[in-house]
Formats: sequence, structure tokens, C-alpha cells
Amino acid sequence: MEINRMSNNMGDPYAFLEEPDLSVGTFLSESLQVMDLLGEGASGHVTKCFSTKTGEMEAVKIIKKFPGLPVEKNEVVILEQLQSLDPDTSNIIKWKESFTYQDHMCMSYELLDQDLQNYVKARGEGLLIPELKSVIRQVATALQHLRSFKIVHADIRPENIMIVDRRQQPIRVRLVDFGLSFQIGDRPFFQATGYRAPEVLLGIHPLTEAIDIWSTGATLVEVATASTIFENEEEYDELSQIIQSHGQPSDEILDRGKDTASYFCEQVDGEHRWRFKTPSEYEEETGLQAQTFTSIRLDDVPMIMAHGDPEDKNLFADLLKRMMQLDQDERITPLEVLQHPFLNESSPQGLLENNAVSLPGPDEHCRDIKEPMPKLFVWI
Repeated sequence: MEINRMSNNMGDPYAFLEEPDLSVGTFLSESLQVMDLLGEGASGHVTKCFSTKTGEMEAVKIIKKFPGLPVEKNEVVILEQLQSLDPDTSNIIKWKESFTYQDHMCMSYELLDQDLQNYVKARGEGLLIPELKSVIRQVATALQHLRSFKIVHADIRPENIMIVDRRQQPIRVRLVDFGLSFQIGDRPFFQATGYRAPEVLLGIHPLTEAIDIWSTGATLVEVATASTIFENEEEYDELSQIIQSHGQPSDEILDRGKDTASYFCEQVDGEHRWRFKTPSEYEEETGLQAQTFTSIRLDDVPMIMAHGDPEDKNLFADLLKRMMQLDQDERITPLEVLQHPFLNESSPQGLLENNAVSLPGPDEHCRDIKEPMPKLFVWI
């Protein structure tokens, strides 16, 4: 659950975050004792704790305090809505409870094994095709559950897809870290760099669950090839890579973006009415130096993958293209992902039965979310 650095043009608000006192042996509550410090992100720490009440290990996330902002509230509100879901069928992490330690909000979860980023990194190559198909099915099922709550995760990336137990096959995964999540209709605040959809970068509103489909596509490229598709944090550079890999968004899409003019200029002649600014033009206007990165083209993904037969690889590339359409209205839905030929299933219903999944109706769990939590990545 690591957190990327914020875009350079936003300053460093993390300097004001208050840190809790943590060490192995610390009791966070009467029954939860820290056994290991698992990691630290910009907004919190994750610890492995022993529960004297249940005799089991749990993961506890301790949120840092950001003076003046309710950073601890949004994730709890989201998780309260999702608490009724079975983690084994929804593939969403099981939240146990929340409490305070040294005036810091703490959240207790089931203890999971390893995130997909480190799993792939340790192997030095992308997932095997059976593993890839299993992960896609499980993540798409999780996204369909979120869709039934009208919740957007807004932070899909390999670090936020956790493996339950890497020793078991096929691998089971959980979607984790709902600190950036928001309900459709509410104003989102931030999104992690490197996985942002074009509409996020261009300032097109309202945002929908389609941003999760895009981020999932970028994540799948990474875990399939062991290479990131977009390697930067600045908005201009990320748009440059998207144009390299997908082509320029249509004028119709660009017309809808409140931030389009920051990265494009209008022209009279040319194939498009909008022209992407050159690095020198952007630097002259903003003072920010553009970086040069080479992006992975989706057509090249089959050649980069270390495993799989040509037919599977080509079907996977087709799935990626459908997930990463530049126009959010043309991206496939989670159920359509489950129907894709790459997953070798004739219908989503058959797939869900095979995975013991029961999806709720579209409006079964919906209710409003108040005070969305501004975890600090990049302003949307």
C-alpha cells in the first residue's frame, strides 16, 4: 500500500503530517500488538499485529494526521459500505475495525501476503497466462461489486492488488486501499500518477468508474510484461506517453477538458484542431522541463510477454485496447471484461458461478458518502 510522490508542481504538504510513535512490541490497542513494520506510505504506516483477543495476525494501517483535513474519514466510510461483502467472493479486502492510537485513526484488516508489484519483481518476469487470467477475473469481479455501490476505487495499481497466499495456486487476490475512493457524483480529489486516465489529466468531469478500467489496463500491462507502460509523474509527460501508445485523443474529447489548453494549442491547419504542445513550448509556458520517455504500445505487448501462446497474447492485447480506450464512454465494463474471449468463458454468469461469486444488483447497496478523504497524490 505504498503511495507515490505527489506531482512536483504541488509542493510538499506531507511536511505537515504528524507521525505516530511506532516500534515492534507497541500495543496499538488493548489487544493488538505490533509484531512487524510492513511499510510506510505518504499518508500512513502498515503494521503486522498479533491480536490477543483472537490469537490471529492482522494488518493495521495507522493514518498520519494532516492538520485541518479529515484524511482519516473517507476510507472508513467507504469500508462501512463494503463490510457486508464476502472477501472470498468479492475479492475485496476484509476490514475488521477502526480505532485510534495516539489520536491517529487506525484500521484493522485481514493480513495478506504480498502485492502484485513485488510478486512480479521477485520473479523477474511477468505473470504466467493462467495467473494473468485468474487475476483479471478476480479484479473485474471486485470492480463489478464496487460498481453496484456506485463507488470508484481511483487507485488501481499493482501495489493495491494483494495476494492472499503466494504459495497457493491459483493465486487469490484482494483489492485494497480505499483511501482515494469516491462515490459517483461526489468530487474526487487525487489519483496516483502513472495510472491516470486521459479524462483525469484533461480535467473532464464528471469522472466515472471508467477511470478504474483504464488503471486496471495499465496495471495488467505491468504485471504481464514486468514493465510499466507510463513512467513519469508530470501530467504533460504522461499525456505524451499516452499519445505515443494510443494516439491523440479526438477533438471532441479535448473540447470537453477544462485543462486541455494547458497541454494543447488550437490550430487552423492540420489533422486535428488541437495540437499537442512541444516540450519547448510547454517549458516556456510553465517553467517545467518535459522528460523524454518511450511508452509501450499495446500492439507490442504480445512480443514483450515472456509466456503464452500467440493466440492468448493477441487476445490479451485486444482486451487491453478495449479497457484503455481514450474515450471513457467506449471502455468496456467489468462484466464485459469477464465476457472477453481471453478469459475463455462464454458468459459472465458461467464465469461467476465457477468462481463462487454472487454480484448484487446495480442499486442494491447505494447510499451517499460524506466528506471524501483527500489522500495526497495529484489534484483531479
